[in-house]
Amino acid sequence: MRTFRSWAYCAVLVGSSVLAAQPLVFPGVRWEEATAESQGVDGKTLDEAANLLARTVGRNGSHELLIIRNGRIIWNGDNIDHRHGVWSVTKSFTSTVLGLLVADGKCTLDTRVAEVLPALRAHYPDMTLRHLASMTSGYRAEGVLEKVSQAKLQER
Repeated sequence: MRTFRSWAYCAVLVGSSVLAAQPLVFPGVRWEEATAESQGVDGKTLDEAANLLARTVGRNGSHELLIIRNGRIIWNGDNIDHRHGVWSVTKSFTSTVLGLLVADGKCTLDTRVAEVLPALRAHYPDMTLRHLASMTSGYRAEGVLEKVSQAKLQER
């Protein structure tokens, strides 16, 4: 229950701090940074929330915490570039983006993945975005993910 209260406190802090609405910006090569106050967030309360998180959530605490408001970084821990698997956390983000792409007419659920990632064509020629979204593709990213990412970057 204590951890839930910590997360709830952080969510309320950031979510309800709409003191002075600022225009939303999208990152370019680097994210813009701003003070919490310039984005309508009380900096002292934000620091208190991050400290509470550091004390109650575990070994990484707030070291890997990054808070973005209106497209600007308003708080970051000292280890925000640490890479690690996020597994199922990506499902919400991915399904939302896929829904937006479908709504914009950029693809359909029946678009073959090989059209988007040609590096997968040899092993998964019939896999569709629907298969990925419903977790029924049989795709195993183990040991393949970096090669596919590199191939995708080289195609650009």
